[in-house]
Amino acid sequence: MTFGSTFGRTFSPSFQPKSQAKKGGGWWDLNGTITSCVAAYQPKGAASYAASKVNLANPGTYNAVDGTAYPTWDTSTGWKGNGASQYLSTGLPYNFKSAIVRFSGIGSNQMLFGAGRPDRQALGYGIGRRYIGGHYTGCSTAGVNSLWMSKETITSGIIGMVASPRESYVNGYYSNTWDDVGTCTGNIHILARENGSGVIDYYCSAYIAALAIYDSYLTSQNILDLTTAMAAL
Repeated sequence: MTFGSTFGRTFSPSFQPKSQAKKGGGWWDLNGTITSCVAAYQPKGAASYAASKVNLANPGTYNAVDGTAYPTWDTSTGWKGNGASQYLSTGLPYNFKSAIVRFSGIGSNQMLFGAGRPDRQALGYGIGRRYIGGHYTGCSTAGVNSLWMSKETITSGIIGMVASPRESYVNGYYSNTWDDVGTCTGNIHILARENGSGVIDYYCSAYIAALAIYDSYLTSQNILDLTTAMAAL
């Protein structure tokens, strides 16, 4: 994959130090520079499908679990959803503080990962792509209508999000600031979203090469450095 440039809520009480990344882990913590990674998945390059679901930041905690239907996997490309029924569950509460994902081939109205609100099911928290008003608005942090927007109309790359000050980063660099989507209740699903009422929707047909989620507000330099590391996978 060619990258045009290098890129780029408070956790519930269940996120305690035991779920933090171990120092010297790998790309997800920049070899120990970042200590707040609670989940990191690298299906691209994994030894097997089972290995691809292991949480590299803390194996055995928040490992990915097959949904009712689950994605295909290839070591050279990672997970691939069908956009209709395939997904993975993580058990992670929605209210993480930062995340970054490397992906390719996303379609419109699809979520790479996320959770939703039970009272306003069009709202969500995660990263996805929305089709609005006859044109693609690109990939960014999730929401409804323009809250999904980023300035770039990309379908492949690396996107990061930071919950404070609610910024999204595309290929390592700041893209836009998004509005608060309110309180979601669902857990994080990958290649889909739980809408807050237990219903899985916004299924995704993209490839996911790597994904990491953090219990801290990453800096723009963190995002840039993580992007460089993820692009090299």
